[in-house]
Amino acid sequence: MPRTPIPWGRLAAEFTVIVLGVLVALAADRWSQSRDEDELAQEYAARLVAELVADSARLEEHRAEARSRTRDGVLLVEAIRGSAPDSTIMRLYFSCAGTALPHRGGATYEELRSTGLLRLMSEDVRAALFEHYGFVEGLLGRLDRVRREDRSQLATALNQSGAFMPRDVISSAEFTSRLRAVRNIDGIAMGCVAFQNAEDVLVRPWVSRTGQLAELIRRRELAER
Repeated sequence: MPRTPIPWGRLAAEFTVIVLGVLVALAADRWSQSRDEDELAQEYAARLVAELVADSARLEEHRAEARSRTRDGVLLVEAIRGSAPDSTIMRLYFSCAGTALPHRGGATYEELRSTGLLRLMSEDVRAALFEHYGFVEGLLGRLDRVRREDRSQLATALNQSGAFMPRDVISSAEFTSRLRAVRNIDGIAMGCVAFQNAEDVLVRPWVSRTGQLAELIRRRELAER
């Protein structure tokens, strides 16, 4: 029997159709994935900007509170150095001594890092985010050191002297008397003033850098896509 010729032309055509089909499917999948990633990048960029704007407003409020506590601290020092009982000294003490460090922020940035999605941001935005939150960590560490050296001395001295008591247990006159009895209390109170003033001054560049970072993300991630 004669041998049936192999239809090379038809096989080649079928192979070409299959290969083209696979390539088209891969291209469509890549296009779909790229579009999904672009949308995800836009979502994260918008979240980053919103978070940074909120951080900036919160930090400005923190600075305003620090300035108010600085003024109260100055009045506290004056009351400590006075001779007559001062009915405001208890409020002034708790105002100057009672504060927390600014919140670090950066929840969206940490989410991007932990999920590996930071790659969705442009290279300069990634670098700026890394630099910004490194700066924040360093600043908070510096503030914490100043806090321990200055503000904490007031609470420690009062606790050791027995003057640190609930306001409904001790009168203003007794509180003033015990406070004035603490060794070097005016110097310690001035340390509290120094901490509050330092906090206002040191947080200022944090506010500025936060605004600059938000503007960079708007320009590079939201305006260009």
